[in-house]
Amino acid sequence: MSGRIIREMVGRRTWPTMRRALDGLLETRPHIGGVRCRGYRLGERLTGPLHRVHLLDPRIVKRLEALRAQFLQIQEEVQLPIHRRLRERQSELTIDPGVYAALAELSDRARPPQEALIDSIQQRQIRFSVSATGRVFHWVTGLARSLRPFILLAGEPICGVDIVGAQPALLGLLFHPNGLKGAPSLYPYPSPLIRLASLVPLLWLGASASVSRPVAARIVGFFDSLPGLLRCVGPDASVFADLAASGCLYEMLLELCVAAGVQMPADVECRSWIKRRFLIDILVCAGEYPCDLAFLFRERFPSVFRFLALANRDNRGTVIGSLQALESALVVLSVAPRLVERIPIVTLHDALICRRRDRPLVRDAFYETFDDLGFHFQLKEE
Repeated sequence: MSGRIIREMVGRRTWPTMRRALDGLLETRPHIGGVRCRGYRLGERLTGPLHRVHLLDPRIVKRLEALRAQFLQIQEEVQLPIHRRLRERQSELTIDPGVYAALAELSDRARPPQEALIDSIQQRQIRFSVSATGRVFHWVTGLARSLRPFILLAGEPICGVDIVGAQPALLGLLFHPNGLKGAPSLYPYPSPLIRLASLVPLLWLGASASVSRPVAARIVGFFDSLPGLLRCVGPDASVFADLAASGCLYEMLLELCVAAGVQMPADVECRSWIKRRFLIDILVCAGEYPCDLAFLFRERFPSVFRFLALANRDNRGTVIGSLQALESALVVLSVAPRLVERIPIVTLHDALICRRRDRPLVRDAFYETFDDLGFHFQLKEE
């Protein structure tokens, strides 16, 4: 079920009132522009076994079906041939029955939505949509990380090949001191990568998805304003670009935090915490509030911090949304077409999921794309 369908069904004015009435039954996780949508989960007052009930009211069912048809039509308008081919590949996904033992270990509140998702996979109810930033969402993107190892692709175990620190690496690409290989000047649109990225939001600008138009407009505006924004960038940006491209940025930030005595949560892996705080405190909210990591980053990379603050001054989701568009252009529009007719694949933001025996082919496709576009990022396998 799309959040857009729920909002249209309930009504934007009614939904806040309903949410307050469900206090204790439904918990929310706040929206962070460009990082995550507003999240909902069952509250602590709902304990014990839960059961799903099918809608029976014919008026509600008819309204939902009409809204879903409208949503699917919008998706059909904006999807490219590569999206449709990836959607077809979703039919090769299955899930090992051992997932139910892992599902039982989840909390009572986390289990029901994951169970519903697993049932959808088992029943071959394909989910596939493209967001305003070009990101692709499907079964796997909604599945908890602890359950993903049970996914099978064409009946075989999977692995993922992805870019190390994709978003900071792509940000660093914009600061590359000598432009890109074979490019006489950095702007406008320095490479096939950025030209490809411009296609994704422009598709949405021409569609009837009014909710997504502002997002697409911000992304296009960001790329158009890059020449002016880059005037504030100094030598530290080149250092940032090299660290990000080598996949070492998060480790360097972690060292700075340890040296400065920054308190980190004991129950979270340090690199994961640094990555999350980098996305929120620096890429999204640079300079908006006091923060140890942002202070250390600004000291180390002052012109990069200034660039982010200027780019996000009208909307904090501008930079991260634009980087997500670049990420989508790279993986979905550049790497995936090299593979989709040869082997079963599934895209997952900055990663490609494949059968374990196909890892070398996927790795080679990434490296061929990097060579064609004139840069090199580090890859990892999971």
